[in-house]
Amino acid sequence: MLDGAVSRLTRRRLARREPIRGVIARSRMTNLSSLSYAAFGGPAGTSRIAHFLDWLAARRGLGTSMRVLDVGCGPGRMFPAFRALGWEVTSMEPDLDFHEAAILAATAAGYEPPLPGGFLEIDAAERFDLVTAINDPFAHMLTGRDRADALRRVFRALRPNGVVLLDVPNFLWILKHYRAPEPMRAAVPGGEVHLRREHRVDFHAAVFTTVEHYDLIRGGEHHPSSKTHAYAMTTLPELVYHLESAGFAGLETYGSWDARDEERIEGSRLILSAVRPTSPRHER
Repeated sequence: MLDGAVSRLTRRRLARREPIRGVIARSRMTNLSSLSYAAFGGPAGTSRIAHFLDWLAARRGLGTSMRVLDVGCGPGRMFPAFRALGWEVTSMEPDLDFHEAAILAATAAGYEPPLPGGFLEIDAAERFDLVTAINDPFAHMLTGRDRADALRRVFRALRPNGVVLLDVPNFLWILKHYRAPEPMRAAVPGGEVHLRREHRVDFHAAVFTTVEHYDLIRGGEHHPSSKTHAYAMTTLPELVYHLESAGFAGLETYGSWDARDEERIEGSRLILSAVRPTSPRHER
């Protein structure tokens, strides 16, 4: 599973991690941030994404039996949907808490444990039919240099006619319509989770930061945790530039997971797909 998928550095990192059984046992007891995060996304959302991916695979002529690289898999909420589609999936997750939770989800879905790391650890050659980055992983590439490097690595990892799918926030729309986030709550087995978000914007670096404060309440006891996410405020023209510079062609944009044709970007999400051509113009 590891050969050719990630860099030697990542393989060393994986070798140093504790045995999978230990991770699973510890994650079940202490991974409060992943449990709380997962409470605010459920089967309805993953079902919409799965239907979109099934449509996209058919639209791009990828067939039904595919090798997929899911970068930034989070706690692994998409694994059951990938399994239902019959896809062979290699997953990666750089966040340690989410990585531990994803091990449980991958095991339950019958997949190999996800690899630690993200875009900058990809080191494969013509191995995958589809590379997905669902729910913002690419937005965590905070510099133009890292975004360019990430897409060059994705390009090399795809087979000819393979497809990359990027899903990032559309911050031009978000800032225009910005409102302070309101508190949220969600039910979990045996209790509920309260979520309070705060936002910070660094206009000089073009970085939008979200701090998520969770409070898991069970049996009258409070279990607080927090998670910080930094996002590059990348525009569609910049993404198109980086994709084309990496060698991709056939770019399409979609406004939501309900799209069933190419759409203009008019809302809070910026979803793109692009193809590695059979005869690329160049490969940097």
